[in-house]
Amino acid sequence: MTHTYEHKIGGYPSFCQSGVEPDGDYEFVFQISSDAKINLNVVHSGSLMFWKSRTSGDWTVYYDFY
Repeated sequence: MTHTYEHKIGGYPSFCQSGVEPDGDYEFVFQISSDAKINLNVVHSGSLMFWKSRTSGDWTVYYDFY
């Protein structure tokens, strides 16, 4: 699988490095990646991945970069 350098909604996250998914009933919701058009750099050309718990409604974020 290759890393998708784009924003994503749903499906599966696209990690730069080996990914870590949260424990429990969290489902992947969306990914925001570095984007030169809007001058956004997530750490070092990376991404932010957001998950939401199906039962509690809590959110968690994971950041991934080179």
